[in-house]
Amino acid sequence: MVTTAIGGSARRLAGIALLLTFGALWAPTPLRAQLPLPASTLFEMTGFIQEATLDDPADAFSGGTLTMNNHLIVIPKYTIFQMPATSLTWAELFKNAPAPWGPTKTGLALSDKPDYTFEVTVQGNRVIEQGVSDRYIAALVFISNLSVQAHQGFIKSIDYTTGELVVGGSRVRLNDPMGRFGRATTHDARFTIDEENPTVKSETGYPMCIPRTDPGVADDPLCPQGNRIPGKSIFTMGTPLPPSGPERVNPALRKVTLDPWRAAPFQVGDYVTVRGPIVKDGTGQYISAYAVDANVGIFTASGTQPAYVSIDVLLMGTGPVDDPTLAQEGARRVRVEGFSTDFDTPVNIWAVDVDACTGDGIDRFWAIQAIDPGAPAGAVAGRWRFQPAALGIDLKGYPYLPPTREVHVTSGWNAPVRTLNDLRAGEYTAPNFEFLTPENRGVGTPIVPGNFEIMRFLTQGSGPRDGKYTGQLSPWPGTNPPVRNACAVAGPDQSVKSASGKVTLDGTQSVAANEPVGPVSYQWSQVSGPSVSLAYAATPTATFTAPTLKLGDPNAALTFQLSATPANGAPVASSRFVTVTVTAPPDTTAPTVTAPTVTGTLKKGFQLTLATSATDNVAATSVTLYYSYTSNGVKQTFPLVGKAGTTGQWTASFVPTISGTYTFYSVASDAAGNVSPAPPATVASTTKSIQ
Repeated sequence: MVTTAIGGSARRLAGIALLLTFGALWAPTPLRAQLPLPASTLFEMTGFIQEATLDDPADAFSGGTLTMNNHLIVIPKYTIFQMPATSLTWAELFKNAPAPWGPTKTGLALSDKPDYTFEVTVQGNRVIEQGVSDRYIAALVFISNLSVQAHQGFIKSIDYTTGELVVGGSRVRLNDPMGRFGRATTHDARFTIDEENPTVKSETGYPMCIPRTDPGVADDPLCPQGNRIPGKSIFTMGTPLPPSGPERVNPALRKVTLDPWRAAPFQVGDYVTVRGPIVKDGTGQYISAYAVDANVGIFTASGTQPAYVSIDVLLMGTGPVDDPTLAQEGARRVRVEGFSTDFDTPVNIWAVDVDACTGDGIDRFWAIQAIDPGAPAGAVAGRWRFQPAALGIDLKGYPYLPPTREVHVTSGWNAPVRTLNDLRAGEYTAPNFEFLTPENRGVGTPIVPGNFEIMRFLTQGSGPRDGKYTGQLSPWPGTNPPVRNACAVAGPDQSVKSASGKVTLDGTQSVAANEPVGPVSYQWSQVSGPSVSLAYAATPTATFTAPTLKLGDPNAALTFQLSATPANGAPVASSRFVTVTVTAPPDTTAPTVTAPTVTGTLKKGFQLTLATSATDNVAATSVTLYYSYTSNGVKQTFPLVGKAGTTGQWTASFVPTISGTYTFYSVASDAAGNVSPAPPATVASTTKSIQ
């Protein structure tokens, strides 16, 4: 009992000590555990746009400010943000606004008094910078009419004259400036359909359309009624031959039903989901749709082209910051879901990295995902879902990190094909609207900063856009801007003449591409071709003297490399190559040949040898010797391929089979394609009588 009492006291004392320890770590309010404020902390806001401003209307990449939820948020220069089916710069949001708002207002802010409200989601960091507290700087911006706003119902009628659907009691018109899926109409070019990736489609991803003509009067060849089966909402397209050249020029020539190379028409009675803002025209309100999904199951035959895929769900973890103690959203939180019209062919999923110097998209392979075959072995035919497994994944890196702006899905390994509707079938590229950023250690612990520095499209830019280069977000949404790599832009390939003098290698676009990276050193070097001496090789514009080529020499290809090294400590971001082709002096002089000499017995059945001499300013490369005679009033001529000898001599032999008068002449050519005169111009000929 004593032992027990002593043990109990020990436990109570240990408990008191533990409480005192926790009390010291998490003291009452006076300790103010989260002060001083961290220099940078993450924020994410969703709400209405109260006000939007533009810093410099003359700058295509200008930033500005956004007010939402009574917070003033800085929009950095070089911001490229996502609309429902397109991407814009902040300046384009103003420039492309319809009347009466653009180009000085967006027409989306409450202060602009729009017809309807619009929603914005912003992720960024609250930053203390140069003594300024609570400066909210955006990193990722997504704008939509209300993100969950959608209209569903049955198509009650179709107005083929205006290209409108009536869904329930609402008018629906496609926001389709190019007329990809129906009549070309648009209310606001910022909220358009996706012209490459069908956002007007069946549930399986098959492209749908609104006929441009009344089917009772004339069939629309790009939206034919033969691509629907009356009374069926689930069916498979046929396997016709691909469109011919004339059919691509004039689709009306194509007489194929259930044709996978063309879109399928909406019909009265289809159940559809419509997304897009509500707008007004002279007759009232309508939905200006950037997306329409029909509850129709259209499939394509197994393993055939074209097949169609779509992405419906996309979620991307941003991975760890440089702190292993933080609880964070890792790579395994990636999620991609969609449909395919070919449920026997798996889809390949890729992240799209962007070359910051060229803007080229580079696919980074993620995974292969099988398609749900439907009942009885599966659930929903055509659907696919991908999420990395919890085990066996490196949450700190490849292949799911770094996060990207877009994801690309392809059907199998076949190259995409272009349909009659000018869509790229067999692939789908979708922007990401949801990035999962790091979390703080736990409830009540300090908020961590957003790890936007791992998003290369924010730190390095997205390459050229409308002829100008994007750069790093400025101001940077954080305390210390990450190092930006330099870009080498070596300019286009050139062609110069031999001995034409000074040739300039133009890398000046590197300077524009590197703004605002700071000091950069440049170095040109020759990679291949006849050696030349480079002047000013350590500047963006090196020069050399075009080498001299002799008449008849082949053209020479000289390849040069430009490397750019930033002084900010970053590695060389890129090396680019340019080729200068030096053309030899043109050879315009034709060879000359002598009249052939004839040796041998001038009798039928005996071999004769013809010989001629060819001269040229460079060299004759071939000689043809001809003999001709007249038989039964018809002149006949036969060629003999000359064999080169020494000192420009060429010979050929033959055996005459007809007696009569023979004429012999020669024609020579050189490497430049110059040819000596032939009859009737030639005078270098020989005549002999053969018995």
